[in-house]
Amino acid sequence: GHELGHRHHHEDSSFPWARAEQLAARVLLCLTCYGHFSVEHNRGHHKRVGTDADPGTARLGEGYWHFAFRAICGEHISAWRLESRRVAERDLLWWHHELIWTSLAQAALALGLYAAWGPRATVLYFGQSLTGHLLFQVVNYIEHYGLERRQGADGTPAEAVAPRHAWDSPARFGNMAFLNLMRHADHHARADKRWPLLDHRPEAPQLPSGYALCALMAFMPPLWRRVMDPRVAAHRASDPGLRGQVFRHTSSKWAVTTKNEKKEL
Repeated sequence: GHELGHRHHHEDSSFPWARAEQLAARVLLCLTCYGHFSVEHNRGHHKRVGTDADPGTARLGEGYWHFAFRAICGEHISAWRLESRRVAERDLLWWHHELIWTSLAQAALALGLYAAWGPRATVLYFGQSLTGHLLFQVVNYIEHYGLERRQGADGTPAEAVAPRHAWDSPARFGNMAFLNLMRHADHHARADKRWPLLDHRPEAPQLPSGYALCALMAFMPPLWRRVMDPRVAAHRASDPGLRGQVFRHTSSKWAVTTKNEKKEL
């Protein structure tokens, strides 16, 4: 759903399968009650990553479980706002609202399961959807934890997305299993690139391991912060592109306070 849902700039009109991929993405996402994802991810997350306006960016010192609740709620709200704004700005009628149709599809699927196999099937559908939400959000949590992008007073980005705004990992097995998703810095720097073409970015902050082990640590917030907060602090202190930046989130007993953070304090 993530890969198929991306709009590649060279495919919008010239590639006949682009629309089919978008439809396939929506179908797959509806299977886990995540029909809003394509809207929020493409029009929200990729534009606002690293800012306080992005519900999908975990803040330094924020535990996974707190983040997951904030991100799940925030992404739904953001997606509806983005799509409603698109419909209003283009003066479209209600049936052009993408999230109305994905919501109806998800409701129809739940009712169909109930009619065919009873309430247990419906409970199972929502249960596996919640599991999918939590697994997706742990990946989201890992990908941008503690990384900040300069922003204006209103929360809008004040700089372009760069490799330093996403954690990267060169782990071969993990990248095979996750379709190069761990080459996340390149994905954000070049969102139009398909997953087989993504490159490892050594200049980006590096995770201590692949996503599987990082996810296990994330489920235990004290362990995660003990491992990752010093890495965030080291990245903030060593990346030349962060010189002079005042960081908005600095609270962590395990993070080493950098010169930039002392200015804020």
